[in-house]
Amino acid sequence: IRGINYASGLAAGKDHSFWVVSDKHNKLFHLDRLKHRIFVRETVELEFPESTKEKIAAENAEFKFDRLDMEGIAYNNKKEVFYIVSEKNRAVLIVSETDKGQIIDFFFVEGQDQEKNLGLEGIAFDPERGIIYVIDEGPWDGPKRLYRYDTAGKKIGEPIEIKVSERITGITYLGNGKFMALNTSRSREGDLYRVIEFKENGEQPTEIINILEHY
Repeated sequence: IRGINYASGLAAGKDHSFWVVSDKHNKLFHLDRLKHRIFVRETVELEFPESTKEKIAAENAEFKFDRLDMEGIAYNNKKEVFYIVSEKNRAVLIVSETDKGQIIDFFFVEGQDQEKNLGLEGIAFDPERGIIYVIDEGPWDGPKRLYRYDTAGKKIGEPIEIKVSERITGITYLGNGKFMALNTSRSREGDLYRVIEFKENGEQPTEIINILEHY
């Protein structure tokens, strides 16, 4: 999409709108369509109100405000807020849709050290049960962890292990405890992109489709 570099997450907002985040910019990109062309209708700078900034600094003095490294976005239609996962900070930012770009709240996600390439890579939302799901990248050859939180940022149960190797780069909630995810790996021939489906109960994921991009 022209006007967006390093897009890393996509979510549907109200009125059939689409919003994109980037892992290189602290911005939200509002997309629109004209006939067969998709373009950036609006760019929204993310802003921390002083009260939010003080709360974050009190919990994590090393929080990187200048580089959020956003890796996913989900939307809560009832509350009219976005949930954005910040990999570098291992946090979920709660951003108001009506107060353009205002980060009104946040919570930190438990787990492992993102410096070991185990950072957060995707986020999804179940509107029926009000559950926010966050998945980490995990070790290359080991299972990933799916974390659950309520909309107030309170942890729900223990992390669920998703038995898939290589890399997870995004998740979508399908309903009834099912998810779709993009799983990527590399080989001598090229990059392999697999769309997989997995369940909240930790059952073995199933492959839906795979695409090999040759070098």
